[in-house]
Amino acid sequence: MVVGELTRLSEAEVFFQEQMLWVFFFYGLGFIILALAIFLKKKETVNKDIITNFYMLALFGLIHGLTEWTDWLRLYINKHGIAGGQMVLLDGMKIVFLAVSFLFLLQFGINMVIKPAEKYSWLRSIPIGLGLSFFWTVIYTDTFFTKAELAARFGFGFTGALLACYAFILLVKRFNKLRLGGLVFNATLIASSFGLYAVFGGLIIHPFLGVPPQAFRMIAALIAAYAVFGLLDIFVIEKKMISNTVQIMKDTTGAVAITLANKVDGLKVSSEGEIIEIKREPIKVLRDLIEAYKKITGPVAETLAKKASEFILSEYPDINFRKGQ
Repeated sequence: MVVGELTRLSEAEVFFQEQMLWVFFFYGLGFIILALAIFLKKKETVNKDIITNFYMLALFGLIHGLTEWTDWLRLYINKHGIAGGQMVLLDGMKIVFLAVSFLFLLQFGINMVIKPAEKYSWLRSIPIGLGLSFFWTVIYTDTFFTKAELAARFGFGFTGALLACYAFILLVKRFNKLRLGGLVFNATLIASSFGLYAVFGGLIIHPFLGVPPQAFRMIAALIAAYAVFGLLDIFVIEKKMISNTVQIMKDTTGAVAITLANKVDGLKVSSEGEIIEIKREPIKVLRDLIEAYKKITGPVAETLAKKASEFILSEYPDINFRKGQ
């Protein structure tokens, strides 16, 4: 930018130039909150496949949030004229954190897309190809820090965010089938946030309409942080519906309820009726559980299951308990 152009800065550009410390702070904070939400919810689910994949997203959020806080610190040092060799150290930390965080995001997206139907297994080779491209870029080009950041963003960042967006779109479809309106809303918000991040975190690196891309990334981070709390309710819902059904059947039929529950594919419960592990789609496990109980109670099993989950059905009245529907 030449000197004369300073007078032609838009109001948006002037505003964001003055507020970039806050932009970086809340940008990092949003992703750290997303990570903390997932870690805090880990005890609420026994669906190991889901929580393992979401740990990848949590690690992305934590490391990426710290990445943006290194940018906040760099800007703070520049703004206050603090001397010393901190900048090179912070530049190096940023590149490492950025690449590693995007790798976790990429792996999350790949796992979530492949897992439901075990399709698109070729996606597993993407990190290798992008990794080789990244190392070639940082080793064989000049201006190491700039090129390394661009390679991380264009490669890992864009691809990871795009796959994460698609993964949450798949969740939207899943929740739609189950008629879980609140979860559809939150999954849609997160899908939108990662779509936004794919564009402004992986492709656009210059101001758009006078607004720096970091501001759009901040918005995406805060939207994702807000929506993830509601989305993770699925962990509570799935566990409670199955657990309550086992408990009410145990109260009705005694120990035979535990025996039948442990014969359901993908379900393991303790002798007290507590859920130990769920290895399949939880709603499908619940439907199979009801079918197993129908062998000894008839249609009453479905009635009891609905009674056990009254608190959930009051919010999601259209959940279908019937097998095969």
